[in-house]
Amino acid sequence: MTTTFPAQATVAPRGAVVSSTQVEKLDKGQVAERLKATGIDPAQVKYGVTAYRVVYRTTDAKGRPTTAGSTPGCWSAASRRAVRRP
Repeated sequence: MTTTFPAQATVAPRGAVVSSTQVEKLDKGQVAERLKATGIDPAQVKYGVTAYRVVYRTTDAKGRPTTAGSTPGCWSAASRRAVRRP
């Protein structure tokens, strides 16, 4: 699911969200499995998690408007392939 926010007539301020895309959703058991696989004790896992890729407005090193985003480090290979851009 992707949520895209409408473009405005003027450039949105730095930090304004351009879009958010759900990239993975893990239930409590899946979180515990991932932790256990990396050698972390999953005994205290209480909840599942939902990861989103968020794109936002910012400026580059020269002060020009641009967009940026981040990729959560815990994604599975399948979800990284699903959102990779050409």
